[in-house]
Amino acid sequence: MSVDVVIIGAGMGGLSAAANAAAAGLSVAVYEAMDEPGGKVGKAAHEGISFDTGPSLMTMASSVDEVFRACGARLEDEVTLLAHSPAFRYLWEDGAVLDVHHKLEETRQSVRAAFGAQAAQEFEDFMRYSREIWEAARENFVEGDAPDVVGMMKLGLTRLNKVMKIDPLRTMIQGIDRHIREPHLRDVMMRYATYNGSNPMSAPATLNCIAWVEMGEGGWGIK
Repeated sequence: MSVDVVIIGAGMGGLSAAANAAAAGLSVAVYEAMDEPGGKVGKAAHEGISFDTGPSLMTMASSVDEVFRACGARLEDEVTLLAHSPAFRYLWEDGAVLDVHHKLEETRQSVRAAFGAQAAQEFEDFMRYSREIWEAARENFVEGDAPDVVGMMKLGLTRLNKVMKIDPLRTMIQGIDRHIREPHLRDVMMRYATYNGSNPMSAPATLNCIAWVEMGEGGWGIK
């Protein structure tokens, strides 16, 4: 059988690529080594109990919806998203407790209730910083082509200055320390390194944008 596109792997990336290619009128073949598609978004069973093996939280739902719409469908018609609140509960050995909510303002109020007004201000400052990183990274690194030296030189000074807002010359912990002194809140922000298995002591501060993606733009559970 002759096809236009061959995709190896039926994980979320492979399926998204296949869906977009097919929606563009190309014939597509997808090959997967496992028994079922899904990749990290899989399922398993043990002693008659089924459970998910992949993420428990969806971020960037609008980007996923773009794939559905390219295929003539809508995410909201095919998947039930759950706006859990609280979405997370952090507990420390010293008895401190912090709830993180689906809505950013509710999380700010939770930080204030748990750690005080100064911590709430630090949280606001950090989220502003996190959002600036994301807005610069999304345009130039996430939704655009992978950058190279020549491409960076062609951006011009104005856009290069914007790109530098991704804070590439600091580590995550250095970026956190510039904005947050409250120790429990620092723990929460360091946790975002785990999204891709990074160490906040050595990973670039650019990854601090993950805090905005989850808390600022929202994270959903999936029914």
